[in-house]
Amino acid sequence: MYLAQFRDRDGRPYEPHDVLRAVVKASRSPVYGAAETFIGLGAVAGSVASYESRGRLIGEQVHRTLAAGPMDPTGTVLAAPNRCLADARALQRWSLDAGRLTSDCEIRFADIPIWRHYWWQIGLTLAVVAAQATLIAALLSQRRRRRLAEQAEQAQRTELARAARRATAGELTGAIAHEVNQPLGAILTNVDTAELMLDSGRDRSDELRLILANIRRDDLRASEVIQRLRELLGNQKFERKEFDINGVVEELEAIMRAEARRRGVTIEIRRAPEALQ
Repeated sequence: MYLAQFRDRDGRPYEPHDVLRAVVKASRSPVYGAAETFIGLGAVAGSVASYESRGRLIGEQVHRTLAAGPMDPTGTVLAAPNRCLADARALQRWSLDAGRLTSDCEIRFADIPIWRHYWWQIGLTLAVVAAQATLIAALLSQRRRRRLAEQAEQAQRTELARAARRATAGELTGAIAHEVNQPLGAILTNVDTAELMLDSGRDRSDELRLILANIRRDDLRASEVIQRLRELLGNQKFERKEFDINGVVEELEAIMRAEARRRGVTIEIRRAPEALQ
């Protein structure tokens, strides 16, 4: 009915496609079609004429005619077979089993899962992501192992440095003892001198102040030696900072002076004219 309808009863143009939509909307039964263009407009299925196949066949005949010369008027112009075509949405609407269609029937508008339609693209993407994840995990693991190795190496260096400091302190025991005993002996001497001045009964306050200043200086010196010895033997972390090499050499000379004298060694120091950092 809808294939032959082109005007309504009032004479208005009415295309078969419009008639098909109206029939499908009002019908209580499936509607079928005879042309490929009706599949998708509401028709469920049909053995339809394929315009694509007809166009390909006409193209082939035109090509053969142009290549061979004048066309034989007795020859067949069109002989394209129909093919089965169905609309998955209409099949679902009418609860029709698509499995009852022929095996060569093409079903259009079916909700094909994206992984079935693009399976190789999805597989390739997942493979690339998995490879990247594996590479990142390997790099992170390698970085962690390197950090642990660096930390272990730093701990070993710290322990070796502390052991070296202890060995150095043991070798310089005599020099360190001399550096401590020297200010302590000076303090004792100054105290004895101060007691003698007090026993004399004379007012010698200026000299007593000088003695007290010397005692204070020697006490600070002994305290500084002990503090540096603790730092030398303590579990100290490495710290990078600028320092004057001239000052370090002078402090080292003060520590080694007694040991050098005991061994008969003369230490000669030549200071740089400016600070060396």
